[in-house]
Amino acid sequence: MDELFTQIGSWLVSNGAGGIVAALVILALAVERKERRAERKDYDAEIKAKDDAHIATLNSWRADTQVQNDKVSQLAEKVIITIESVKRGQ
Repeated sequence: MDELFTQIGSWLVSNGAGGIVAALVILALAVERKERRAERKDYDAEIKAKDDAHIATLNSWRADTQVQNDKVSQLAEKVIITIESVKRGQ
């Protein structure tokens, strides 16, 4: 690792101020890219959480609708049975 730093140091010294500026620009670009990746990852996680919440809501609505449909069917069946028994009793 020390050899790498020595090589980088000698490169910077041999290229002068332009080399130092170029190295700093490259370093700034690398840091900015890393930050954008982190922001994108957070954004993707937020979108996924919202999507999961929407899916859960839709599944809940579907289950509730099914329960309501079952109750209506049971009530309709009772009404039909009552009507048939009244017709037979007359």
